[in-house]
Amino acid sequence: MEGCKYEGCGHGTYFAGYARPAPQKVLGGGRAILAQDSRNRTHQEHVRHGTAVEKGLESEEQSGVKGVSCIAKMLPYFNVVKGFPIAVGHAFLLGVVSAFLDTVLADYKTEGERPNHVVTKANRRKMSARHGRLVWTHEHGRPAKDVVKYRASMTMEELLVFVETASLYVFLGCLLKELETAWFHLRRAVMHYCRISDGGMDEARRERAKADVAKYASIVEEVIGPQMCTMNLHQAVRHAYEQETATGSTAKSMEWFVEQHVGELKKRVAGMTREPHKVVGNDVLLEKALTDRVTEKPHFRALVGLDEEREPEAFKGPTDVPEEGVQLLHVGQPLGASQLSPDELASLQNHAETVGFTTDVQRWEIHEFRAARVGDQAYQSRARYRTAARHSFNVSISWSSSQTRKRTEHFATLERFLRVQDSASAGVLRIATGTVYKQARAEKGLSVLDAAQPLKVGEVIPLESIESKVVFAPHDEQQGKMYVLPCFSRDL
Repeated sequence: MEGCKYEGCGHGTYFAGYARPAPQKVLGGGRAILAQDSRNRTHQEHVRHGTAVEKGLESEEQSGVKGVSCIAKMLPYFNVVKGFPIAVGHAFLLGVVSAFLDTVLADYKTEGERPNHVVTKANRRKMSARHGRLVWTHEHGRPAKDVVKYRASMTMEELLVFVETASLYVFLGCLLKELETAWFHLRRAVMHYCRISDGGMDEARRERAKADVAKYASIVEEVIGPQMCTMNLHQAVRHAYEQETATGSTAKSMEWFVEQHVGELKKRVAGMTREPHKVVGNDVLLEKALTDRVTEKPHFRALVGLDEEREPEAFKGPTDVPEEGVQLLHVGQPLGASQLSPDELASLQNHAETVGFTTDVQRWEIHEFRAARVGDQAYQSRARYRTAARHSFNVSISWSSSQTRKRTEHFATLERFLRVQDSASAGVLRIATGTVYKQARAEKGLSVLDAAQPLKVGEVIPLESIESKVVFAPHDEQQGKMYVLPCFSRDL
């Protein structure tokens, strides 16, 4: 890119890497030059301008470089433009997303001073109230930050959680119509480039993500102004797709791990030494020495963070073993068939008959478990959850009714996890029971359901039909109406 400053607004605009004015209408209504006309600097241009700067023929401000990259000097075959991957988390989350939030949530004193694209104070209060009503899943160790009040201190991970799960609900009806559309495109692009998914690398999705970020750039430049045309936005528009083509999924090469390690280094050495590399090196050597010593002296285990060997605990009850990616968690508690609700008992008998399991209740040995793991995700039962601030029992399922047998996506609340064993044949059923809701309808990018009028209560839900956790968010005014927010699931 050429240049790095905004200059010459009277006769054009320098933005995110151009050393000469780019033709456009500065105050909105112009062509989307960032999305359509911007281009990457070539390696040859970098060398030409860098050489000119080193010889004093051009200034750094004019060329946008301080000289020829030292790596390009040492490695003649190295391409400066394509050789350095962009920091995806910084570019998209700390860059583009943060810039959008700071712009639309900018402070103002009086309504007359408020730019048209800035959210009103009434809508800010509405956004904060919606944040407060969200009950998050166990993946989130602490309540998500209110983006209105604490956006300046949000980390990359917190911004990604907001973008993915809360943003469409929190922003609903609070942004300009054009900016709602812009955010929809930006959110979809962020989910592609910053979230790992098995199916995300097919060409159609890659092209859609590329178009999404370009459409976002086009809208915000026209509606808000050229100040949105930042270096980070240029990287998102022009480099993310090319980097993905060269390296594969950008989410798999994000800077999460580096940032976490930097955080650990700061804890060890911040403000304590001018030679942090020596402190870190000594720590590594000390830890290795202690670990080696443990093999000779087991009572040193606690010094390196290992638990001392303990006596096995007394047997407290039946546990479950993994089978085909499904496992019931914690210790099972005995449950009589009479303790099931009539709906649960009838549904369980129907399910048993369908799968060829005995319908003789007298042969059933039922145990109830607190949680279950399906694949790499873990879920919780509403009947036995322990915390009001977190829960993981609202889910998306692939479900078919007994009448149609056609599997469709539904949302459900998991009430119990049961293991039913046939005392005669030793056959086992692992199932959940819960409430299945009518198919949700789409509204402004969100799924909406009526929790007050469920489709089935006490319905058997095969564990393998559970697909992911979701967050239910209440409607501002209509009792029982719920917005369904997607949630990236990991574990309990």
